Amino acid sequence: MEKICIIGLGNMGKCIKSLLGGGSLGERFSVVECEHTDDPNEKLKDCGIFILAVKPQSFVELAAKINIDLSDKLAISIMAGVSIASLQEKLKMKKVVRTLPNLALKIGKSFTPWVAADVLSLAERIFVKDLLRAFGDEMEVKGEDDIVAVGAMSGCGPAYFAYIAEQIKKSAISHGFSSEEAEKIANVTFVGSAEFLENEGISPEELRAKVASKGGSTEAAFRVMEGGGLGEIFLEGIEAAIKRTKELGK
Repeated sequence: MEKICIIGLGNMGKCIKSLLGGGSLGERFSVVECEHTDDPNEKLKDCGIFILAVKPQSFVELAAKINIDLSDKLAISIMAGVSIASLQEKLKMKKVVRTLPNLALKIGKSFTPWVAADVLSLAERIFVKDLLRAFGDEMEVKGEDDIVAVGAMSGCGPAYFAYIAEQIKKSAISHGFSSEEAEKIANVTFVGSAEFLENEGISPEELRAKVASKGGSTEAAFRVMEGGGLGEIFLEGIEAAIKRTKELGK
């Protein structure tokens, strides 16, 4: 049975360990844990694949500790802001993959964009795709700029949804519902809407049209929201997240 080493057993690393332990991957691979107190050379020597789940600011220190030859191994990074070139340079290896799962990884529902170094074979890319499907859904993108863009959409996305849910909660409380009741109204509405989108295979535009009948209350809500430029402000916010992600990666 081949071994996969997970370097970094924080929240995300522990979740990855749990996800990789089940299904077909759990039958094909055994997981080796590498915490910050462990010698990464000992942990990595018998592993053909390793996942970098340390904090980006800890990566340089980690790489400096590794002195074994990694050239025949495959590295998969979940670190934000660390480029493929930096991974290759610091780890002295070529076969690296950069990914950016979001918080929903914790329940196996992440959307994970990824991009691989050119040297990866088709078989290796297929393997990466299968592995990332253990996290939820995945998408191979064209380049690292796309990782940054999708990160500002999907990586930050749970917070965007939570913000809108907060506003629904505030509205419910203002109309006399308890905090617990208001949260239930907001959360169940979001979960049901997301599942409806997925199960019915329709677009967001189609779902909106189904709800917002002409002359109805939903249309009245959107008249106010669009009149206040909500859509434009939201898009500007995403662009600000993209800009900041690029700044942090320098």
